[in-house]
Amino acid sequence: MKIGIVIQRYGAEVLGGSEQLCRLLAERLCEHHDIEVLTTCARD
Repeated sequence: MKIGIVIQRYGAEVLGGSEQLCRLLAERLCEHHDIEVLTTCARD
């Protein structure tokens, strides 16, 4: 299954509630699904 996740910031260096939850979810789902994360290049 292909899944797209849209989040305003993404990456290990980005600390925050929704951003961290999204990254952890994507990392777990990619074991069984094709995940694509769509984001901006904003740092703050």
